[in-house]
Amino acid sequence: AKCAPAYGICGGLDYPDAPVCCEAGYACNRKNPTYHQCIKSEGCAPVYGMCGGLNYPEAPTCCEPGSTCVIFGEYHHQWVSTPTSTNQQCAKSFEMCGGTDYPDAPTCCEEGNVCDRRYTTFHQCIPDYMYYQPPSPPPFNDGCARAYDWCGGNGYPDCCAPEGYVCTYKSIYYYQCVPKDTLSNPTTAITTTTTTTTTTTTTTSNIVTPTATTTTTT
Repeated sequence: AKCAPAYGICGGLDYPDAPVCCEAGYACNRKNPTYHQCIKSEGCAPVYGMCGGLNYPEAPTCCEPGSTCVIFGEYHHQWVSTPTSTNQQCAKSFEMCGGTDYPDAPTCCEEGNVCDRRYTTFHQCIPDYMYYQPPSPPPFNDGCARAYDWCGGNGYPDCCAPEGYVCTYKSIYYYQCVPKDTLSNPTTAITTTTTTTTTTTTTTSNIVTPTATTTTTT
């Protein structure tokens, strides 16, 4: 396949059919998920250098030709060599890309996808725009998050069933209902105070009480 020219498009959600390589001296900058562009490779990271993650916020967003930015976790994104073998076809969206249960699966994903390697038994190709998004909120018909459910914000309710569970910070991506007595740091719990106003109505009735009559017999 012909590589994209200088400053040409080399991928992204809006350009799924664009070349994924750039002409000599240029590298594909994938900072913008909707479009990737060939820029001068000066200042780009070398192969196996960092390309992002919470621990590397200033990492370059471009790399030497023949590399792909792989997200190994929320803290660690790294450039790795793109397989060049014509015998290997990269996996499509939601297909397997490795893991102990899938030893023969491709180890790469098609452009616009990330091989999610968070689980040792299976690795799966996830579209860039969906990666690290929390799952859709379940239908909490009664507005209560149950034990160990997701909770708090983004459509998720607070913990209210069973009693004794609190909505607790687990990571920057989600909160979870956990038993309050298991918390080592109570400050991580989200406390929701519900004020209930009770109106008491007092009804006064005219009650006639008979007067006791005492009769003395002489």
